[in-house]
Amino acid sequence: MRLIQRSFGLIFGGSFAIASGLAGAACSGDDFNGCAAARNCASSAGASGSPNAGHGGESEAGKAGQGGASGFAGKANGGKAALGDESDAGSPDDDAGAGNAPEPGGSGGARNDPMPGGGTGGRETTRPPATGGSANGSEDAPAGMGGEAPEARGDTEAPHISMVTTQSSATAWPDTGAKGVKADDVIVVVFDEPMDASTAGYASSDLPPDDVQFTWDDTKTRLSIKPSSPLKYAEVSDPATSGQQYVFIVGTGFHDLAGNALASPKTVVFTTLRHITHTLPVQVGGGAVITESANGTTTTSTRCESANDHVTVGEDAGRDPVFAVVMFSLSSLPDSIQWNSATLTGTLGVTQTNAFGSTRFGTLHAYTASAAPSKATWDSAETDLGPFSTHASQATGAVSVTNAVTSDYRDRARNVSEYMFRFERQTETDDVTGHDQYAYLSCDDLKLELDYFAP
Repeated sequence: MRLIQRSFGLIFGGSFAIASGLAGAACSGDDFNGCAAARNCASSAGASGSPNAGHGGESEAGKAGQGGASGFAGKANGGKAALGDESDAGSPDDDAGAGNAPEPGGSGGARNDPMPGGGTGGRETTRPPATGGSANGSEDAPAGMGGEAPEARGDTEAPHISMVTTQSSATAWPDTGAKGVKADDVIVVVFDEPMDASTAGYASSDLPPDDVQFTWDDTKTRLSIKPSSPLKYAEVSDPATSGQQYVFIVGTGFHDLAGNALASPKTVVFTTLRHITHTLPVQVGGGAVITESANGTTTTSTRCESANDHVTVGEDAGRDPVFAVVMFSLSSLPDSIQWNSATLTGTLGVTQTNAFGSTRFGTLHAYTASAAPSKATWDSAETDLGPFSTHASQATGAVSVTNAVTSDYRDRARNVSEYMFRFERQTETDDVTGHDQYAYLSCDDLKLELDYFAP
């Protein structure tokens, strides 16, 4: 076979190469096409320091030349071979049309005779690999291989739970579990990265998946868990009793968008508010003994000196007014109370001359008080809380003291709630002398009945 030798020299940006042997090097940033005819294969294109290296040379017999090297963009295509041995057109190694920058790698060489496949496509690091070469001579002759690309490096880091809280709060629950969760609270689990919107990793016997509504926010990092029915409160009479407990698990069935499972499962424990109803007994020895009122009238107060004692209200045999001051300790109450009601209650008895009634002192009232036990004079600001007992119901007494207890609880410096009992009139209508005219209040039965919610 007569070898036909061709050579081409192209000038780009002042660079020129003689196409014999190896194609010359391109010295500028322009494309340099080296085309040379060797004995059996065309020469390789020269290297370029700019975006495109030269194409490989062409040959009518044998293997086409390799694509040139480029330091920036994709390497050039391999050359063409029309005839020749069984070698692929272009070069199968890494230099054939390889790319090492944001541009695609070059194509493999083409082949036009019945011999096997076209050239191998070049290597590409950051974008899809280059196209393989073509073979046009036979239906049985395969096309060239596609270029190589490095294996993609995806997200391999496991997601974590950032915090668990409620929809109305940005404060994370403690690891020991939240207390005082409200009946209508929506629980929120916050992840440190976007998650697959699935709840396959959720488990609970207290709040089964069928009994809650799951909602992901737009960022797929916040999962809201809303119970279908209100959470239950523990009904207790002892402030030391624990609340209703709920438990759920956020397990490794949760995955991020790359398919990584949650780093570790988390068991979430919380308790709801407690509905507490109980009574506080009167504080023995509490209250002040006061012998003079603010207006100068001589008065005497009594207090509970023992549990089976009583206090008196009315007028003594010397016609001096008598009233009673009692105290209740708030030290046993829990923190963060939400008050529903507080009622001051008691049972009463009377002396030989009934102090109640329109001809005596009228209705027994309860007042707020803040007299210190060491005081000997009455200088306390007082607020009338209303009737405690009337003539018609003198056996028992009760009055709402919710506002007073709420205020005393808020200001817990003294940690007490203090009250005074006094008739609405301090002098009687009928002149009854020589007799005590009292209402008796049993210390055993004087109580604060409390109703509140607490964590």
